[in-house]
Amino acid sequence: MIRLRLPKIRPVFLIIILILLGIFIREYFVRRPPEVLVPAGLDEIIIDSGVSNDSMPAIDESVFESVAAADTYLENDGLGIALTENKIARFFPFQILVWHHVVNDVWGRVPILVSYNPLCGNSGVFESYTSEGILQFENSGQVLNNSFLIADKTSDSLWNPLSGQAISGTKTGQSLHRLTSTVMTWNSFKKNFSDGEVLSRETGFTRDYSKNPYGDYFSSPDILFPLSKFDASLPAKTLVYSYGSLVYPGDNIKSSKLIDGETDGKKIRMLWDEDWQTVRGFGLVDDGSLADEVPLVPMYWMCWGTFE
Repeated sequence: MIRLRLPKIRPVFLIIILILLGIFIREYFVRRPPEVLVPAGLDEIIIDSGVSNDSMPAIDESVFESVAAADTYLENDGLGIALTENKIARFFPFQILVWHHVVNDVWGRVPILVSYNPLCGNSGVFESYTSEGILQFENSGQVLNNSFLIADKTSDSLWNPLSGQAISGTKTGQSLHRLTSTVMTWNSFKKNFSDGEVLSRETGFTRDYSKNPYGDYFSSPDILFPLSKFDASLPAKTLVYSYGSLVYPGDNIKSSKLIDGETDGKKIRMLWDEDWQTVRGFGLVDDGSLADEVPLVPMYWMCWGTFE
């Protein structure tokens, strides 16, 4: 009988093989294209998410607390939306917004909509009035390209919070004015705005704000709903910042410290703010100095392609 002698595989080679296999599997799942629909019309790509305003209620009566009070439960690396004007600052923690998506609030004397769109990694603040009057918003339960659509309570028209524009209903084509807001960590906010105020857990609803209803969605490559199109040049959940037609990955802005561009005849600089530990945008004057701050739009790459 002839016995075959298989070559011995050294442990170091086995480890290398396992590492390479792990890299391949990770790259496959991170870069694999999501499901893409080929729709004939808008109605075909608006999907019922199964999440209604009853299960994900908008906050209509905001209660705020001090930085010291909020610091007893907010995590230092937890993100949120910061509104700042002169020395006044307000923080809306994602830890709370993830359960509500929408806050109808007032900033100064201006009625505002604060929106958090977790499936697209997007957030924004808008003046919530049009020529027809002040609007209040709630969750519609509908999703377009992984963006949770919201509805105004007056006409029930659907609005896409990525753009602040009504896409369906009697207000179709109307747009809300976007205000400058910044996404930063709780640690950065409390260091820079110790006298600021923070959206509290007194929302009027019973929710466990220590938990995330979306589980590991933010750390996984999973995409919950189909897209109408997809650009595979970047992983789907790469966080990008945009202004007009300009769009750059957040990591590129941070590593480069600043990136200049031009859109619609306006020069823009996106930069990494070391003090705030976040990305900010400014108009750029011909002599290289900074003009007023501009509202950047953060979102995942997969949503940018459909939003544009």
